[in-house]
Amino acid sequence: MNRIRIILSVIWSGINQGVRAMVKLGWVRSVILPTHSIGVGNLQAGGAGKTPLVIEIARQAVARGLSVAVLTRGYRSVWEKSGGVVPPGVRQIDPEFSGDEAALIHDSVPEVWIGVGADRLESYQKICESIRVADGRPLDLVILDDAFQHWKIRCHQSVIAVTDARVGERVFRDRFSAARSSDLIVLTKGEDYPDALKRHALKLKTRFVYPAPPEKISFRLVAAIGDPQRARESLEKAGFAIARLHSFPDHALFSKTEVSRILDDAKNAGERVLLTGKDWVKWRALGISEEWVSVVEPLLAIGRLPVENPDEPVSTDQKLWDRVIWGGLPGKSVK
Repeated sequence: MNRIRIILSVIWSGINQGVRAMVKLGWVRSVILPTHSIGVGNLQAGGAGKTPLVIEIARQAVARGLSVAVLTRGYRSVWEKSGGVVPPGVRQIDPEFSGDEAALIHDSVPEVWIGVGADRLESYQKICESIRVADGRPLDLVILDDAFQHWKIRCHQSVIAVTDARVGERVFRDRFSAARSSDLIVLTKGEDYPDALKRHALKLKTRFVYPAPPEKISFRLVAAIGDPQRARESLEKAGFAIARLHSFPDHALFSKTEVSRILDDAKNAGERVLLTGKDWVKWRALGISEEWVSVVEPLLAIGRLPVENPDEPVSTDQKLWDRVIWGGLPGKSVK
């Protein structure tokens, strides 16, 4: 299996390296948006914590009073090909149309515009037209989800999420060296950066913080995410008692029959089903009540959490984050 992953990584990263060279030469058309843009990407195929990073940037931007849009592909959704726009403030969106990541982003930051579709440039134009028709406030910031392998838009800033996984352990879409040109490298999982990135000047570590688990409850984790096993390890480290893991392919869709069977099996085993937010939006769309499951979505913490010690000095990582992410916004001061 490791050899297959290595072969796939070599082929995939080689293709992307070639396309990236053609973009630089002007052989592949690429544009810069009139709105300031931050591209969030990763090197490995799934499981790098990219979506939580997008959500954290969006949350902080909204807290700063910015008008924000997120552009995402909507993998395996109706809108992936046709395109769709989610305006701020709608109650819920159906992941069948938007995809699970867009639904999770909307749940987490309902104040942002979300453009869904493989053509991010078209999504941006649709959002701008929707804002114009509604006579709304122009966008201050556009965040591109999964932007590193998207060629049509060149972002003003590039943020790469990496883990301590090595080639062979995961399939990689790009070589580590490709991330050296990014404005910020964020280690989301693990204790150490990949060797090829250790000398990058602008890098920082973050961590996922989970809510305190309920006591004396045995959980059955159901996960259709990029790295279910690492999610299990993180939850167990946070104190959750995970009796077993039901692992599904990333972005997998669930049927009502399948969900009912999982719930019944867990109940008969004396366990409670535990879902990440990305899977919960799909179960909710099937009519599952949150009373029947537990939903856990981690908070991405950079440096420290204010609730831990508000008097503690701001960490070096936090200062770097603020300088790179918010210092680059034209006409916007860092608060």
